[in-house]
Amino acid sequence: MIHLYPYTDLYDISPLLQLKIAKYRLVFTTALPVKARGLSALLRSRLGYILKGRFCPFQDYGAVHCSRCSSSPCCFYPVLFDPTNQHMETANIGQGKPQKTPPRPFTIDILGASLNSVLEPGNHYAVELTLLGARAVSFQRPMLESITHALASIQTSRLQVVFDPGGIENPLTPLLWQGLVPENAEDNLELVLTDEFGIANSDMAKTLLSWIRAMPALVLDRDASDVAMMTIELRTPFQLERDKRNLTFTGFMQSVVSRLRDLKRNYHPDNGMGSFSKEFYAAGDRVQVFTDIETARHTWYSYRQKRNVDIGGMQGSLIFKGDLEPFIPLIAAGFLIGVGKKVAYGLGRFGMQQYDLWPPQ
Repeated sequence: MIHLYPYTDLYDISPLLQLKIAKYRLVFTTALPVKARGLSALLRSRLGYILKGRFCPFQDYGAVHCSRCSSSPCCFYPVLFDPTNQHMETANIGQGKPQKTPPRPFTIDILGASLNSVLEPGNHYAVELTLLGARAVSFQRPMLESITHALASIQTSRLQVVFDPGGIENPLTPLLWQGLVPENAEDNLELVLTDEFGIANSDMAKTLLSWIRAMPALVLDRDASDVAMMTIELRTPFQLERDKRNLTFTGFMQSVVSRLRDLKRNYHPDNGMGSFSKEFYAAGDRVQVFTDIETARHTWYSYRQKRNVDIGGMQGSLIFKGDLEPFIPLIAAGFLIGVGKKVAYGLGRFGMQQYDLWPPQ
């Protein structure tokens, strides 16, 4: 269990942790060896096409531009997949200024896969879908049905297949849905997997506060001088606004806070943004960062936008060294929601020690 409030002199993130999220896992197999790189972006693209076909009132929905459509403010497709400020609920905006292009209310991650992973036939893998905000969770049924359809309909020609003997048009097969939820167990919270019946018959939306409290306490490594150390593996490329050339721990923390605030101001009905003291940033500046990273270059062609989308970024590993205990709740939050830009494309995912848990069952 992670202790959340031992460092109130540095910051108060309790308002940010009132955001509700839900996590689901679609277990699947593949009939061909497929590279994991770009699979989240491909799945996101198919999901958007299927959602638009499901909700758009026009028969030629593929040619309809939502920005020019008079039905757009009340259409569920842009609400779920391509929101603008006109799709935000009034209660969620409160006194804050709505963003012109809010973050997507979902993320897609190929669970445990790294940039160079190959998904092999005979093994089970999982797509992890995270819905952000209570409104997105209220649409879990169409989202789960649509992403199942999206995965099953991906054609071999769109995948990076290592070896293709021919004759298999749709190699990815969905098997079942699981829900990941924080639940009470002997006066403590822990993360448990539930089946499709549990998803359909329970409230999957839980606060980030509950999620972080349910995560296992992180046992930090120590060097010879008893200074705490933590290694983070950037499983998917990172695109950070800050410190592009010289990544710092404070910059990493600021990216987590910015992501939390963006989600909170758009997908929760109050504007509590938390507070951070000057000492918070000074403490962050005292943490050393050792990097073993490179820039991965990868693009994805968006048929909707009619252009290439950059889904590359920093990849490799980071070692943080210093007084890390105060920052563990924020690092845990970043683990749950993703960090940086284009998280909906599968970017911004990292793993570390006990947090790489919950394999498909």
